Amino acid sequence: MAVRGKWIAAVALVATACSGGSSDGSGGGAGGAALPVLGAQPVYNLAKVELVSSVKAQGSCDALAERLRRLGDEHVGPYGFGWGGYYGPMVPPVGPYRMRRSAVSDSVGGQASAATEKSLPLSEGGDGSFSGTNNQEAGVDEADTVKTDGKQMYLLRDNRLLVVDVSAGGAGAKVRGSLTFDDASPTSMLLADGVVMVFSQRYIDPSAPEVKQVKDRLWRMGAPRTQVAMVDVSNPDAPTVTDTVDIDGDLAAARMVGGRAHLAMRFTPLGLPFVVPQSQIGEDTARDMNRRIVRDAPLEQWLPHLWRDGKRSDLVDCDSVWIPDTFAGVQMTSIVSVPMGARVETSAVSLLAPGETVYASSTSMYVTAQAWFDQQTIGENSDEWPKPSEWKTAVHRFSIGDAQPGYVASGTVPGTVRNSFSLGEVDSHLVVATTIGLPWNSTDDEKSKSQLTTLSTDGTTLVERGSVTDLGAGETIQSVRIIGKRAYLVTFRQTDPFFVVDLSDVAAPKLVGELKLLGYSGYLHPVSDDLILGIGRDANEKGADQGMAATLFDVSDPASPKAVGRWTQPGAYSDVEWDHHSFLYWAKTATAFVPATVYDQASGGGQLVALSTDGNALTERGRVSITQGNVGETQCAKVGGDQIAATLGGKSGIIPTGGFIQLCGPNQAKGAVGMSCMDVSDDMIESYAGKTREQLGFGADTAIQMCTPDVVRTIERTIVVGDTLWTLAGDVLQANDLATLAAGPQVQLG
Repeated sequence: MAVRGKWIAAVALVATACSGGSSDGSGGGAGGAALPVLGAQPVYNLAKVELVSSVKAQGSCDALAERLRRLGDEHVGPYGFGWGGYYGPMVPPVGPYRMRRSAVSDSVGGQASAATEKSLPLSEGGDGSFSGTNNQEAGVDEADTVKTDGKQMYLLRDNRLLVVDVSAGGAGAKVRGSLTFDDASPTSMLLADGVVMVFSQRYIDPSAPEVKQVKDRLWRMGAPRTQVAMVDVSNPDAPTVTDTVDIDGDLAAARMVGGRAHLAMRFTPLGLPFVVPQSQIGEDTARDMNRRIVRDAPLEQWLPHLWRDGKRSDLVDCDSVWIPDTFAGVQMTSIVSVPMGARVETSAVSLLAPGETVYASSTSMYVTAQAWFDQQTIGENSDEWPKPSEWKTAVHRFSIGDAQPGYVASGTVPGTVRNSFSLGEVDSHLVVATTIGLPWNSTDDEKSKSQLTTLSTDGTTLVERGSVTDLGAGETIQSVRIIGKRAYLVTFRQTDPFFVVDLSDVAAPKLVGELKLLGYSGYLHPVSDDLILGIGRDANEKGADQGMAATLFDVSDPASPKAVGRWTQPGAYSDVEWDHHSFLYWAKTATAFVPATVYDQASGGGQLVALSTDGNALTERGRVSITQGNVGETQCAKVGGDQIAATLGGKSGIIPTGGFIQLCGPNQAKGAVGMSCMDVSDDMIESYAGKTREQLGFGADTAIQMCTPDVVRTIERTIVVGDTLWTLAGDVLQANDLATLAAGPQVQLG
């Protein structure tokens, strides 16, 4: 590999050797098994981990490779980098305490450049006649599965990009064009000026014939990659891919500022063929072999690459790779900048540290992860694992204002973040809300509490400026919203403290108001300068789940916040708690559109609830359900009754009541109205029928699907275009009257 310039090593975790506390050790080993004793190495106490300024210039790619090999040699063990070859922090992740399913989001946002003290995220797009993605903050667009320019709607469904013309309202809406990604799974996209940037997950199958033909051995390795495809949608009838590249690793987040996308990528070094001992006796030998593997590894195996047509190029230059002075793990976090256009042109910066949660402003991107401690130094005695109260979060700041992203600074805060809403910017200072400890610990010294910390950049270090501590003792943060010069936090265990923190002086943030309610808000949305809407859970005095709830908070007097409206729905939940893109607030009618899944089928299953905040009150305007239409309608040939027995060897009992099997030709759209359809694989056919596909007379170009009736059709997205409220659920896009909520025509996407 050619020399690409000098290497700069900077800022990192400094570990101090001392004894740790107690933990159940659930983060180590398969099934939570205790780690073996690995010799006389220091044990890192996470409570003593700090980030300090230290900049070194190594001068060349050779020096970079040597530094990486030396770090690897010092920290590799008999199981690779960690138990089972794990490459990142081994602390078990702390999920916020919830009464229902996990609610982690990777969403990021930016600090708006508004002149007013309180800047609200806008739901309107373009000229204000249509809604955009529900972004965390104004000025930073977030990748999502649905985008619109007010005329066309772009949707990712399965492995297809669909273009739906919605310019004429519900009656004239139709699918104009589609694009299929055969060897990738689209996950999200960005839209700007007739170009859609589609992000897909890819996994290279080393045994595939087309892969075997590629000479580059790194390409042939089975590894996750992220495909970035530029799609020209200027002709809605024929969306066309103009360029495609693969980037090594997983996409943690993608955001767009001013026509330039910024990707946060996570990469694990490729092709380090570590050995694993078969017993504890073989650990010394395995460690020695793994050290040799690391010492011999070339630079290209440590760094992520960009691939175009199977040909490798450098994603990041050596002088844009930053390495901690003290080991933080070998996972590489890269910020990749890509302008929207016909061709994928990248510039990148990398840091040798893991990245989990991502937050972006219009000028900076912050990546956080639980601070590293070296599990290779931990013995089988569980008392050596750090206490939850000692866990810290590492925060890394990158600049994204220019064409070339850059590394800026790092720091740590105590505790763990919930999601990207736990971070925000106030006058270029970073604000981070964290929970310290676990809420279910019974001992006084391990009792959980939350904290808000402000940090500023001092050289290459994020240093603490101020903090508000001891929030919600025994509870965990459920939601955070940082707006202008205030932060709003909700913690929960049995009651819902709603905290208001004044951030006008970042060196001395102050808790100025608190309100206690039953239940909690899992998502907070500003509807005006003085009103905050919370979506979450209702609870009784003992903290038991009572269903879905929405609360309207009046914060006009921050010292005395009030709940001026409350709405509840027993036996229901909302995806908004973990997917804020499913929420829409339409300011022109002062209406929040909140998806709700109601367990009582008599109430309609998946619904959209319209909540009015007009008059500083919270009232229900009405509800929208996705009507089923012609349930079972399909372009394919149905196989039912006696035909099921003939087709699948008499095992007709595999089809539930109301379901069927269908045969779809190459030119027929798969799926069926009001049905959930899945492809029946060749292995499944042989298992059901006792015969192969060929023996049953089905050609390779015939798709066999098993379809069952939908039980609940969850509304995934809500979009306003003109006077039409569009609701998306599965393969149905339904038009509704914005004023009356009356259901109108549907567009079938299957």
